[in-house]
Amino acid sequence: MIIKFYNIDPMLQNKAVSNDQHAERKTFILYFLLQITIFVGVCLSSVVSLVVASCCICMVFFGPQRTIQAITLLILIRFMNPAVAILAPNLSIFSLGILLLSSILYIPWGMRHVANQLMPVIIFSVCALLLSGITSGSVWISFLKIISFLLSALAVISILNKLNVKQIRDVTVWIFSIMFAVVFLSLFTLFNHDIAYNLNGLGFQGILAHPQAMGVFLAPLVSFFIGRFMFYKKGLLSIDMLLISILIYLIILTQARTAAVAVFLSFMANVFVVKLP
Repeated sequence: MIIKFYNIDPMLQNKAVSNDQHAERKTFILYFLLQITIFVGVCLSSVVSLVVASCCICMVFFGPQRTIQAITLLILIRFMNPAVAILAPNLSIFSLGILLLSSILYIPWGMRHVANQLMPVIIFSVCALLLSGITSGSVWISFLKIISFLLSALAVISILNKLNVKQIRDVTVWIFSIMFAVVFLSLFTLFNHDIAYNLNGLGFQGILAHPQAMGVFLAPLVSFFIGRFMFYKKGLLSIDMLLISILIYLIILTQARTAAVAVFLSFMANVFVVKLP
């Protein structure tokens, strides 16, 4: 969060930063516990997924920050491991509802204020539609997928541009707490091979539906802790190094090559930045 100080006293500045960090930690813990409760509830009853999906629909009307939180939460629930999650059969209707509501509420604003950011997505989607019309064997299915991507991308870009600095910081804490909640619960699935490797018996997927999806969650966390470890020059026996080791081990278990490449590139980028004068 950017804090503007009008008093040059460094003690007051440090106190303000400390209070800000303390508030973020409390928010992170609150979000983390909330998500753990939701994910465990979804594993116990389909009613929970239905209630959460209904709440997500309502959250769209409470501003861009809540909309982003609703989208991320509902997407994650929809793509949970079927070996543990008990999902309501009509959950896709709620996903479609959030997509349409978000598009109606935010894309018109985005077209007026950040059209330069939206146009590349529109051009790409039009090209994809033309190519699909020529080459696809299932034209209408391809069209629906591309239109779904287009609306989702336009809505999310527009929503993110409507957030202020405080809301961006809060959304960042929300996303990090989701990542930690997914990894934390996924560790418990290692005690049951049939659940942890449900899709193909080879790649670790935890509570998610695919090993590649687990890699998507693990790679940013590894990159974050590598950056902290290198910039703050922490020792090999630090908690950061322990977390990096655990997360890299989980990436190896997923067999997600994309996640492995992402971690390697982030490590090289951190090395380059650290060595800058």
